[in-house]
Amino acid sequence: MDADPRVWREGDADGGFDSDEDAPGPTWSQAPAAEEDVLRAEAVEGMDERTAEGNQALLRRRKTSQAVVPTAAHHHQQPQQRMGRRTGRKTEHPPCPISRKHWCESDLLYKLRGANYLEDHVKEPVDCTESIFELGAVDLINRKHKEHICAQEDSWVHRSSAPFHFVLYLMVPPCYALVFYWVLPEHKREEVLEGDTPFARVLQGFLDGSDEHRNRTFKLIPTAVEGPWLVRKAVRSTPTLIGCRLLQTYHFGKNYVEVDVNIATNRVAQRTCSLLVGAMKGVVCDLAIVLEGKEEDTLPEALLGTVRMQKVDLAEVSRKEGEFLPT
Repeated sequence: MDADPRVWREGDADGGFDSDEDAPGPTWSQAPAAEEDVLRAEAVEGMDERTAEGNQALLRRRKTSQAVVPTAAHHHQQPQQRMGRRTGRKTEHPPCPISRKHWCESDLLYKLRGANYLEDHVKEPVDCTESIFELGAVDLINRKHKEHICAQEDSWVHRSSAPFHFVLYLMVPPCYALVFYWVLPEHKREEVLEGDTPFARVLQGFLDGSDEHRNRTFKLIPTAVEGPWLVRKAVRSTPTLIGCRLLQTYHFGKNYVEVDVNIATNRVAQRTCSLLVGAMKGVVCDLAIVLEGKEEDTLPEALLGTVRMQKVDLAEVSRKEGEFLPT
């Protein structure tokens, strides 16, 4: 039986791969992108303004009138939309720092460690609708990096009424701060913060443990869903304990935990991010957060939260130093 086309083939968190999981990301049709590059190159290489405008209009007509006919391989590799809805009551959130057209939750399936992983090493598909936390907001700031973003007065966490927040703060060279706020819905408060489930146990160990324990628990899964071939080649869909490779610090408040990741502390990560930043207007990229289960009582693993960034113009949407959130 063919595998579910929505399932991303994942590697191990330590960077190694199982024999049946060392699969590259999806191969996307490059015809529309190539066509766009040619037209734009012609406009730049000496064509007059009138011809350039005509090319852009032609490109828009082709995009709206021509549909790409998927091949069998394309159908197998392209992520499909999520099959179900998130259960429970949706949390109401205050205004978001940047427009929701640039971000949403992922719609992919991820393969995470199953209940019997220690014995059979089997990873099971988990739908993004089953993530424990909801994505509340995304912020993008253009300013000198400051640790502990939740301590800043313009942090979105101070305006949210959710019982608990998980905040990921990525310090992207040279001066961008990308902040993701996941919120715990009120109806999950008791189950997650006071319960005795595998996720509740692994979260409690993360909150109470040492920084070394956190570094070996916090797992990030990136996926380049759409974009230039070079970007998709550089961003491998491999679960990674990034705290073992990058400088990662932790901050705690009465209703949040914040994970700060300094990407400039690793040359490979810095080059990959520089590539992403330069191509962001044409890139769709997903991130999934997992707290790794290492013991029987912390399995199966669960998705903490996910995010999809969609063709973001950094210069347009980033807030500058001194600019505050919308009211």
